[in-house]
Amino acid sequence: MKLAGIGVGILALGVAFSAAAAEPWEAFLDQVRIKQAIADSLTPEQLEARKIRLAQWLYQQSLIGGNASRTPGDVCTAATLETTLGPFNDTTVGATDDFDLPADTAAPTCTAASTCTGAGPAGSLPRGAIYTGTGTGPDRAFAIRSSTACTMTITMDPATQDMALIAYQSTCSSNLADCACVDDTGVAGTAEVVTLDMQAGVDYFVVADGYTTSGPPGPSDAYTMTFSGPGCTLVGASTVNYTNTAGPLSFTGSVGVATPSQNVNVAATGGNTEALTISGCSFVGGNNADFSLSPAPSFPLSVAAGSNVDLPVVMTASAGGARTTTLTCTTPNATAPSGTSFSVTLNGTATADVSPTLTYSPVPTTSIAFPAGPAGVATSTIAITAAGAAGGGVTTVNGCTFAPAGPFTAATTPANGQFTTSVTSGSIDLTCTRGATAAASTLTCTETTGTITRGNSTTRSWPVSCPAADAAVLSASKSVTGSFNPGGAITYLITITNTGSAASADNAGDELVDVLPAQLNLVSASASAGTAVATIATRTVTWNGSVPAGGSVTITINATITNTVGQVTNQASVSYDADGNGSNETTVLSDDPGAAGGADATTFAITGALQSIPVFSNWSKLLAVFAVLGMGLMFWGFRTRQA
Repeated sequence: MKLAGIGVGILALGVAFSAAAAEPWEAFLDQVRIKQAIADSLTPEQLEARKIRLAQWLYQQSLIGGNASRTPGDVCTAATLETTLGPFNDTTVGATDDFDLPADTAAPTCTAASTCTGAGPAGSLPRGAIYTGTGTGPDRAFAIRSSTACTMTITMDPATQDMALIAYQSTCSSNLADCACVDDTGVAGTAEVVTLDMQAGVDYFVVADGYTTSGPPGPSDAYTMTFSGPGCTLVGASTVNYTNTAGPLSFTGSVGVATPSQNVNVAATGGNTEALTISGCSFVGGNNADFSLSPAPSFPLSVAAGSNVDLPVVMTASAGGARTTTLTCTTPNATAPSGTSFSVTLNGTATADVSPTLTYSPVPTTSIAFPAGPAGVATSTIAITAAGAAGGGVTTVNGCTFAPAGPFTAATTPANGQFTTSVTSGSIDLTCTRGATAAASTLTCTETTGTITRGNSTTRSWPVSCPAADAAVLSASKSVTGSFNPGGAITYLITITNTGSAASADNAGDELVDVLPAQLNLVSASASAGTAVATIATRTVTWNGSVPAGGSVTITINATITNTVGQVTNQASVSYDADGNGSNETTVLSDDPGAAGGADATTFAITGALQSIPVFSNWSKLLAVFAVLGMGLMFWGFRTRQA
């Protein structure tokens, strides 16, 4: 049970005196009478203790000049936010009984928030528990707000009576949902203390109230209210002002295409006592679905004093023509003269997109034949002309493929294949690599009118063909004329003919080699083009040169027949580059045009008598010796006479 303090009769006397007071000063007279009645009933030790407490209270009054610095109210709504920590000297004498909490001794029962940490002095019920009779007396309310989150210790020290200290969060009422903390020691004249974890910028109301179990009205008393807490800074009424972009903002764009963003700037005034809160923004009325915040902010936004934030607005028009809406943002903690919301008018004009029409040359389905030529890359082009584009209209050509793949490639100009109001011409650039054999395929491209994701697609195709690479194709014929008898002179004519589509190349190495048989003596060699070389000692003829496509070159070889008879067979070897790779990898043999079939050696027969060789007798040989000897003697005599 709660301590009775001094007796019910004395408390009743105090109630009677208070009820009889007609003027405010008479209430203080009542207190004096009560104190005297209490003093008469106390032991000398109790009386001395009360005198000490009264002296302390009078001393506090002298330090702060009475009640001049306090701004509590009879009700919470009348209390002005305190800007100092006190101590504040006040009294509930003459006040009204406004806040009576229902009794509940099961802790904690205050449910506004778990902000009350620790219980009061010895004798208190558990934190937040409420005695039967708590809050039944006249009460006074203080309002406090901290600019920072902190732990606040609140002390209410009554002069003589048994009083209770109640902390409310945000709102005062007799509802436990508004109660944050309670302390009531149950001892008359004993200080009540609560420790409150305050949130930054949240209003708390601290109520000094009376206690009685005999029913209202409970006791009234003078008391001292003190606030203390490291890091706690009490602020008065909030100042949260801001400025914002007034608008209207104007947007210009194309249907379905997001415009560049324009910022609505919100600047918190530098003198604000707390951060401005922007709890949310919405687009209201008109074409609100065409406007958005991009990138979207994460609400609520907190804008510190002296800072600002940009709200980026973009328009993505759903149709052409005029577009309009209003951006409305809520600022719930803003104070006058700023409002708790602001609006900005947004206007826009959108141009309906018209995608260009593409014209191809050659038109689709037309066959494209790559030009003939040597081995390597051949090119061809499909020209594209775009016309009729408007706004953000676009037509795209992409996804070009060949089936079968073959030696083909395709690329678009521009590289992204997009044709717009500013890109009115381009091409599909084709290549094929000419090789040993011809190739054929079908080129297919996708034409998309509108964006890739929302457009309509059409397939365009062209048959294509790549010829085999131009190449030389050589053959050689070899004929012979002359005197086909021992010692006779003969002439070989070798004709190299190119029936291919490319000239044969004069590559490294000999293009013709002809080694004459032993029955022949090589005399000389010449050529109608290129260079012919006759190596007499080895009876070898070589030729180096090029044979034009569709042309020929003739090599002439002159020789004599040795003093022999029989068949003479000869065949020349021709080497050339058939695949255009710079190397003579193909070899053919000469053919005798007078013989049936191909690649026949050229053959002729040596006929007639062999040439005779003179034979000397022994007498003839002797006469020759004497003749030479005589001539020698004559020369010796001549030299002697000269000496």
